[in-house]
Amino acid sequence: MPPLRWTFLVLCAVVAVRTADDSLIDSFKTMFFGNEPEKTNNNDSAAPPQNNPPISYHQYAATSSSSRSQPPSGQSCTLPRQIGTGPYRIPRWYYNPVRGRCELFYWSGCCGNGNNFQTFQTCQSTCEVDPCSQDKEAGVGAVQIPRFFFNKDTRLCEQFQYFGTGGNRNNFQTLEECQSQCPESPNPCAVSSGATLAPCAPGQGCGTGSYCHVGAQTQTTVCCPKPAAVDRCQQPLNVGIGNSNLQRWYFNPLTQQCQTCTYRGLQGNENNFLSQNECEQSCLVNPCKIGSPFRSQGITVQCSANSPTVCPAGYYCHLGADQTTSVCCQALGNSPCEEEMTQGEGSAALTRFYYDALQRKCLAFNYLGLKGNRNNFQSKEHCESTCPVWINPCAIGQPVMTPQQKPFQCHQGATCSSGYFCHLGFDDATTVCCQSEGDPCSLVVKEGNGNHHLSRWFYNQKTRQCQPFTYTGQGGNENNFLLREHCEATCPVWINACPSGEPYLLPNGKPQPCDSTNPNACPLTHWCHPGPDASTTMCCPGRADPCTNTLAQGEGPLSVTRYYFNAQSRTCDEFMFRGLKGNSNNFNSLAECEKACPVQQNPCPITMSSLKHSAKLVPCSATKSCPSQQWCHYGETKETTVCCPNGKFSISLFFKLKE
Repeated sequence: MPPLRWTFLVLCAVVAVRTADDSLIDSFKTMFFGNEPEKTNNNDSAAPPQNNPPISYHQYAATSSSSRSQPPSGQSCTLPRQIGTGPYRIPRWYYNPVRGRCELFYWSGCCGNGNNFQTFQTCQSTCEVDPCSQDKEAGVGAVQIPRFFFNKDTRLCEQFQYFGTGGNRNNFQTLEECQSQCPESPNPCAVSSGATLAPCAPGQGCGTGSYCHVGAQTQTTVCCPKPAAVDRCQQPLNVGIGNSNLQRWYFNPLTQQCQTCTYRGLQGNENNFLSQNECEQSCLVNPCKIGSPFRSQGITVQCSANSPTVCPAGYYCHLGADQTTSVCCQALGNSPCEEEMTQGEGSAALTRFYYDALQRKCLAFNYLGLKGNRNNFQSKEHCESTCPVWINPCAIGQPVMTPQQKPFQCHQGATCSSGYFCHLGFDDATTVCCQSEGDPCSLVVKEGNGNHHLSRWFYNQKTRQCQPFTYTGQGGNENNFLLREHCEATCPVWINACPSGEPYLLPNGKPQPCDSTNPNACPLTHWCHPGPDASTTMCCPGRADPCTNTLAQGEGPLSVTRYYFNAQSRTCDEFMFRGLKGNSNNFNSLAECEKACPVQQNPCPITMSSLKHSAKLVPCSATKSCPSQQWCHYGETKETTVCCPNGKFSISLFFKLKE
């Protein structure tokens, strides 16, 4: 009986110990795994999977290492779980290669193997894969629990939804826990160049091919590579990655607006601005010369040459180099035709047309693409259909205008007012009243600046003649006549027959006519030039005794018989006058010459005054006889002692001289 009683007591003690041991194990399971039911095949099965490292079981008594078959090592992790053959239930940890994690099991206290660890940490450090290198696993289940995992690609801790069961160790309850286990070292640049990232500051340049990425921290504010050949403002919105929530601005190329966005701090692009002003200064091109483009519901209204009416009153369609700069800008004046031409700003080279109000023409110019005005047309036809185009043929000022603001066209029945003359252009449109420059006869001829070839006449003040010239159709003056007769009727046309100086002119600008036989026909300072006709018979300066002048045959193409006084022989002799530039020793007849000048008297009884040509008297003396058929007349003086013809000789001499 005593042995049986002791046996019963021992059995009760063992049961009590096992019951207490099971209660304690359940407490640990609840602490680490919650109320998840344990999946076991028998009472010695391993603990269920979990995602948070359990605390160590140092409060359990550990057997000596001699009770194991071999010490734990990296190679032990591949050994199967071995409960052993002992009588105990000691909590231990083993590595489950199927699940890739350390799990709880009950060791019997004897005959185990190396895959047997006293603590979870020892098992984990020896066998488990680094959670930071594992991929995200959302697990399975019907619940969604916010958790964090370490993204090995971005080197960041990121949030995900965990479904309650399964998964792996890359599963943390808080961001801080994840960051503590897996230190973050992300690349803030979306494109990696492989080079060391250089720090920068907002607004600071990074050199060619890079830009300053402004992250949430100094460590992520670095120079990042730019994408090749992509304009900053044309890059799409990229909120990046990371856990930051940074208010930023980006340019929306579709709406042409700067809009807000929330940037996550890493791996965005260059279309990322700290403020709206910075965004607009960089991307929002304002092509308008004044003000801002017209917006409707916050969106810039775009227009084109085919849809200019989309712009409201007070605005006009600015046609830029592309669609983004073709917008509605504020109008500067009432009419585009009154605005000055402006090339604008920018780097474009656009062939446009503007209205030149001075020339009343549409001319081509090079537009730079921005900041222009309404006097800017895509075609010459559009310009001419908008503005009053006409050619201004006047050399000075503007022509006289009609009430319809068109040039007044002059003709024989519609003359010009005082101070203007009728410009004779190449057509009716250029035959208009232009501002007068003065007396047409004193103006220098102007060939003009047109491209026509018109036969006209002008008055040459030097030659006092009307001469032909070719007029180009515009830009001339009043010294421009359709016909020679018009020119000669307007200007004093005459030939200066005087050998020197100018003839005496009448108030009409023409030479005073005279009669060479009338000594009082000219002023006392002038003499009458005996021209071959009335146009060359005029009062010339420099009156002198005609009998003292030498012979002057003159100039010109004519050959007129005249007489001059030979002072040496004291006779009037015949000569041929050429018509111009003679002198006063020029007589129309022999009688006129002999009357004016002191010719020698003929002492002979038979005179030769009736002869056409003067007979030359031959002196004689007592020692010098006369020629045949002549006799020596001894006069009172030497001049009257000459050879005289007898009667018979005088008759024959008459016929001989006549021949």
